[in-house]
Amino acid sequence: MKRAVQAYRTDQLSVEEGLRFLVLAGAIACDGWDLPGWSAIAGQHLEFTREAGALNALQFGLNSVIYPRLFGGDLGTAGALLDEAEALAEVAGTTLHPYGAIGLAAYRGDQQRGGRLIAAARADALSRGEGLVLALTSWASAVMCNGNGDYPSARAHCLDLLRGPPDDDGRPSLLPVGSQPGGWTLAELVEAATRCDDLATATAAAGRLAEVAAAIGTDWALGVAARSEALLDDGGPAEDLFREAIDRLGRAGVGVELARTHLLYGEWLRRSGRRADARTLLRDAHDALAAMGAEAFAERARRELAATGETVRRRRADTRQELTAQELHIARLAAEGRTNPEIGAELYLSRHTVEWHLRKVFAKLDVTSRRQLRTALGRPVA
Repeated sequence: MKRAVQAYRTDQLSVEEGLRFLVLAGAIACDGWDLPGWSAIAGQHLEFTREAGALNALQFGLNSVIYPRLFGGDLGTAGALLDEAEALAEVAGTTLHPYGAIGLAAYRGDQQRGGRLIAAARADALSRGEGLVLALTSWASAVMCNGNGDYPSARAHCLDLLRGPPDDDGRPSLLPVGSQPGGWTLAELVEAATRCDDLATATAAAGRLAEVAAAIGTDWALGVAARSEALLDDGGPAEDLFREAIDRLGRAGVGVELARTHLLYGEWLRRSGRRADARTLLRDAHDALAAMGAEAFAERARRELAATGETVRRRRADTRQELTAQELHIARLAAEGRTNPEIGAELYLSRHTVEWHLRKVFAKLDVTSRRQLRTALGRPVA
């Protein structure tokens, strides 16, 4: 799998070859917990779909890029890409593939809106027998519930996907995991089961995840496995494991998992009576998760900080929320001084599409220039 990912990252492919094979190559990189490889392959696939001009293929291309952006912690760009995919589906008169929307809903943590989306995707997948979407809905529901501190529900969603028959001694058994989102779900199960005092299930999930991580060997996999093992240990080794997880996930560039690890480590420190140490980790977690737009996890960090005696205000809505995720991201890049071609290159949009979005942004914010745009977004004017 690693050799295949490297080959697709380095070989020169025609557009036809790229459209035919890069979706599978991206899936291999995803299953191998290889975020740089996954991101590069997904980006190349999206470029080929734009060049080919095939609207249905372009929807797949956009969905492929959304997930590496999500795990990298760039929920704003993921939302912008999803907006484009939705617009394309409307133009083409087709049904939007739900993969990206499910993942984004999970990390945003809006249980009411996200729950409706996930339930609709699950019902549709059941009617068509589409196993990947069913698996994604279980994982996404678990992420959303863990973010909101609903650990019993998160545990149940994980077990819907992973539970196998009991072993000969009646102990909990988990199905083999050879692809995503099964591996991600193991990590969610460890977190949820430990908070439910179901140590048998948590231990089984952490053990299976450790086997997967050892075989794969990437910092992303090993970092998540170390964090999961730390959750099982109340003693000194837990701190070393949390620090290992932070080091590995930082190197891997998996921003959302790194921020969640800061949160879990901070929670562990607070429960160990080390409030001052916990505040530093929890502040880092809150600031990172709030900036990403992972609102449920950010609120969880805020509550933990409050428990240490530190007050953090909830984020207030402002006029920028009138913009769609894509419009807001384009507006921020424009406010930073990026040209339309530069914005298009970063977001995989044509120059004309960027111009169209900026016209809408200017109208919504009642501005007429990029200088005014910087002021409207709260950025200093040079």
